Amino acid sequence: MLSVEQVTFRYDRRSQPVLRNASLSLDAGQVGVLLGRNGCGKTTLMRTLLGLCTPESGRIAFDGWDLTAIDRRQRARVAAYVPQDLQFGGLRVYDAVMAGRVAHFGIQPGADDRAAVDAALEDMELTALAQRNVQQLSGGERQ
Repeated sequence: MLSVEQVTFRYDRRSQPVLRNASLSLDAGQVGVLLGRNGCGKTTLMRTLLGLCTPESGRIAFDGWDLTAIDRRQRARVAAYVPQDLQFGGLRVYDAVMAGRVAHFGIQPGADDRAAVDAALEDMELTALAQRNVQQLSGGERQ
């Protein structure tokens, strides 16, 4: 379960908050949609949920973990973020998905990591794209 309680965030102390007392909750298995006009704070909320922005107040919890109180390595084990405009260079889809496993392995991925990537690709019905270069995908396929 994801729980956001009264989160406020601003980029600069002197500026107006981008998020002001933002709250939401999603139960396990529930799908949510974040809609809003350009510049209203959707990306900032996502970045705050992932710990890339530190809220000035409020609490963010995921599956019992207080995400505002854990370090980046622990957070990377429960959440990942791939920005829409990320430049993948010459990466294959398989390698891009494996990049999401970095918090789980040391220098080299192991058999468990490869199995997790294979399962993720299968679950998302992307196995057929696994060996394609990410830059050759359409915008919809990249999402």
